[in-house]
Amino acid sequence: MVTEYESRKLISLRKLKKLQINTKDPVLKYVDELLEDQIINRLLSYKGYMPSKRDYFPSHFFKAELLKTLMYPEISYRKYCTEEYFGLDRKQNRAFIGLPLHKKQMIDHTQLSQFRSSLSFSQNINLLTSILFHVRRSGMLKNCSIHGVDSTELVNDNPRPLFSIKVGKKKIKIYNDLDCDCGKRRYKRDKSPYVIGYRMHTLTAIDVKTNHSFPLISLIAPANHHDSLFLKSLIKLAQVIGIEMKLIRTAEGIKQSNSNPFCS
Repeated sequence: MVTEYESRKLISLRKLKKLQINTKDPVLKYVDELLEDQIINRLLSYKGYMPSKRDYFPSHFFKAELLKTLMYPEISYRKYCTEEYFGLDRKQNRAFIGLPLHKKQMIDHTQLSQFRSSLSFSQNINLLTSILFHVRRSGMLKNCSIHGVDSTELVNDNPRPLFSIKVGKKKIKIYNDLDCDCGKRRYKRDKSPYVIGYRMHTLTAIDVKTNHSFPLISLIAPANHHDSLFLKSLIKLAQVIGIEMKLIRTAEGIKQSNSNPFCS
């Protein structure tokens, strides 16, 4: 779809307009040049979507999410969607998202929340495939011949359970976030051996020359699920969207196979 879109257009008006904005941050500038708003709108639109009757497009919400992740991950969405970050003096932020620089038009935090919850699994996968296509074409993954799989902890803000019940001989604790759970973490000198929350399992591409890692796909599950349960799921998902893997490094060692990457 990306190549078909690029073969049709003669010139990108959005790119010409963005060249007039002095983007000081190199990360935002790179991401902005990597993405194409019209492709994002096609991937994230829904049935009956009519651009002519909308003030905001899916690309606006998607880039607002990207901006928060890249620049302001520590603040809440309610604080993020204010003039402090989207005021008329915040030209770099507004230009990155695509908001007008002469109007007080801002995205509300409830709109961002509704946008995230409305995305289907297929839309997320299509978006991921599109971004990986651009990243690979940019040359960032040119020398990556090794992939890695590992997990990181996402701790719940309130680790105390709401209540506990006994089912048979097992005692089950219920937390304020029903999807999270208590799991055992790797040994850390200054932390408890248990963590309450989630674990994010990520497949990365590793550049053997620079040792830099590029995250490709992530799956999130309760913390009481072992890392090995998601190895095959991550690899199969990567293969479905066209990522070729021959050598995979996990936290437990290196696994290699010409035909089956699951074999040790």
